[in-house]
Amino acid sequence: MKWLLLAFTTVYAVNPKGPVWPDKFTAQWNMKSHWNETHYSSGVLEYYWNEGVNSALHWHYIDGWAEPYCSESSEMTWDSQCGHFVTNDTLFIYVYKGDIDITCCSCCSAAQGCGVPPPDFMKTASFLNSTNQRYSWNFNDQFYYIETEDPESSYRSWVELTSPRVNFTNVWDFKTSVEEDPLKLPEICVGAKECSVGPCLVRRQNDCGSFPKYFF
Repeated sequence: MKWLLLAFTTVYAVNPKGPVWPDKFTAQWNMKSHWNETHYSSGVLEYYWNEGVNSALHWHYIDGWAEPYCSESSEMTWDSQCGHFVTNDTLFIYVYKGDIDITCCSCCSAAQGCGVPPPDFMKTASFLNSTNQRYSWNFNDQFYYIETEDPESSYRSWVELTSPRVNFTNVWDFKTSVEEDPLKLPEICVGAKECSVGPCLVRRQNDCGSFPKYFF
């Protein structure tokens, strides 16, 4: 029995189950992006799945210019912050400076790939290795996702993510909790017009439902 348990543990560590996010969490991160030019930002992701009922999320970027949906689909001003709010199956791009609202527009719908991804959207990721108590995964041949090591996927925390365009270089805080207020749609976004340019327009004009928007 002891030998069987040891063998099972070894196999499990070599081929763990794919990443699964908690039902709700907050993650604070640092980021480096490579689009037309290099930008650096920090921010937070607030995720609320609620078993698929009234799901919501909020990506908050300290530097909105580091993210193309913010910089190319909205009326960005210099030194602006930007938030991606997904609620009621719709992504809104919200631009502001501190407590001052600047603009908001409706970007795209869940049917166009802009909904809240379920916690297990990375469950088919390819396991790469386990080093320094970290699991590394290849997701969609585009993202390299790193998380803490644990046999149970629900107990792991997001640590880092790299891709050709965006690197979340350090997810320095990961908590399985979320405040409801930050996920509330800003008042300026209620009834907002559609974003008229950029990747938001591209998603609305094309069949992008099969290419969901995950990390940016």
